[in-house]
Amino acid sequence: MICGDSHALLRIYEMIVLIFFKVLGQALILLFIDSCPT
Repeated sequence: MICGDSHALLRIYEMIVLIFFKVLGQALILLFIDSCPT
């Protein structure tokens, strides 16, 4: 049971990390495009 719970937590943590890097990447791209002189 503990093993299953830790596996579920690992999956949740993985999803949070993926979403975090996805949002961070988009923010950096928008910031880079915004700061770039057109």
